[in-house]
Amino acid sequence: MIEKQKGAVMLEAAYVLPLVLIVALLSVEAVNYASDRYSANNVLANVNESILLEASAVSSGVTSNSPLVTCQNNQVVPNEAAVQTLLNTNIQSSQVGGAGNMPDGFQLDWTQQTVSGLLVYVVNISFPSKTLVLPEAMAQSFPVKSNTIVTLGFSC
Repeated sequence: MIEKQKGAVMLEAAYVLPLVLIVALLSVEAVNYASDRYSANNVLANVNESILLEASAVSSGVTSNSPLVTCQNNQVVPNEAAVQTLLNTNIQSSQVGGAGNMPDGFQLDWTQQTVSGLLVYVVNISFPSKTLVLPEAMAQSFPVKSNTIVTLGFSC
């Protein structure tokens, strides 16, 4: 005769179910973090594309007046204040900012280098990730970091 086993059901409920729940919650957080990272990369890619399109237009003579780039010493250089404004606007309108808000702790680092006669700008952004189920202290431990490199070698 086969008898019912009662102890295994209680063991499963006590040990396995909490582990499954923890794995499910961590999976949700991982997807949320990846979404924030994707949105940040998308914002920086849009800024990079906007700068390069306007730099190309100024260099080719299509336009002489551009908000994102200017002509200095026969070289096209970005207007850092306008780029900062565009970046802030894009962050606020993206999923990262959420409903027109800048993420708390948002940081922007903009560095310029000259490499083989080309102007190279490295744009780094960082902000704490938004957590859905984990405590906010975890968001500080895993910030979203993204960067892009804008290389300008246009003359005007």
